[in-house]
Amino acid sequence: MSSPKGIVLIIAEETARVEHILESVPFMAGTEIKTRFLNTYKLSYADIRRLNVSEETWEQYDQIPASKLLKLSISLGNLLEAFKNEKVSVETRLARLKLSKKPQTADPFDEGFSASKPTLLPIYYLNLARNLAVILRNFDIGTQIAPLKQLQRHLSHLLVYSKNDTDDAATINSVGTPAERVISASSKSPIKLNSRQMLIEKLEINIHLDAMFTMKIVLKILMELFLTLGQPWSNKEIGEEDLVPQPPNTSASSLFSVATGGSDSLSSQDYVNLVLSIFTQINAGIVGPFTSLLQTKVVEPRVIGGFQNLLSTM
Repeated sequence: MSSPKGIVLIIAEETARVEHILESVPFMAGTEIKTRFLNTYKLSYADIRRLNVSEETWEQYDQIPASKLLKLSISLGNLLEAFKNEKVSVETRLARLKLSKKPQTADPFDEGFSASKPTLLPIYYLNLARNLAVILRNFDIGTQIAPLKQLQRHLSHLLVYSKNDTDDAATINSVGTPAERVISASSKSPIKLNSRQMLIEKLEINIHLDAMFTMKIVLKILMELFLTLGQPWSNKEIGEEDLVPQPPNTSASSLFSVATGGSDSLSSQDYVNLVLSIFTQINAGIVGPFTSLLQTKVVEPRVIGGFQNLLSTM
């Protein structure tokens, strides 16, 4: 089981993983790189050019098609903008309600009195996580969970999961967890994104795309999304009492409610499960395959070639 305390660490590590890729991969000519990729090899743009990336070869490398990446980046960008607008709207409305209410005194000896009432997860975070899960499902991102063990091996250098937090690592990588059942249920949910989103998914891209640059855009948006998903704890919008680990409710009715938006509130643990599933899909469908491509097609051949050259001169 994962607790909200665990999710704070996981979000930080997932964000660091994406940030590491952005800082260690020269997506464009002239990019200055100071960080070694996978803490092993300093990539140059010449290394990237050797991949001979075009829209066709990009797909042959088992990457998400460039046109699909572009549409995904537009969808994720719109999702972030919708979140920000909803957050401002809700906070403004709550501020007005607070001003309109008259102060009331409470009897501390009354049974209904509580010095510190637990806070619910703000609705805009719930909507962000739910709609992000739906977008990933609609774009078929990370729906194949089987290769995760192989991806873990490729990404092990990044220390994605804390060695002292094995429960969290097991939760995010296991199949059939409550988190993944929530995502599975969401594919059948009545959540409806706006018509603008549906048009984006059906948009025909008839221009030449730079697959590497498009991937960079997606990664930058994902990093912002990861930071946003962690805001309920970093901004103390959920009180300390909500950080106490609680067993998730795995009943069918509860999971259906979480996935389909049947409630305007969501427990901290259910939110954690949903976020973990989102990370699993993104790692399996975007971050993992891209990292594996660079490791197997660039880093390993260059490192092995360097050793062979060294041996030949001895």
